[in-house]
Amino acid sequence: MAKSETIKERLIRMETKQDFMCKQITNHLKHHWAVTLALLSTTLTLAASVTIMLLKK
Repeated sequence: MAKSETIKERLIRMETKQDFMCKQITNHLKHHWAVTLALLSTTLTLAASVTIMLLKK
């Protein structure tokens, strides 16, 4: 049970669930660099879009 509790604590500390998902997917696709780079660029684009929307408010 202690292991699952520490995992939950780490999940809570994550900035977003999407950030965690992207890291998990990236870990599974370490040898697929093109896919990994695509995921990273998509994540950065989404982060930039959210930042711009927040700044416009």
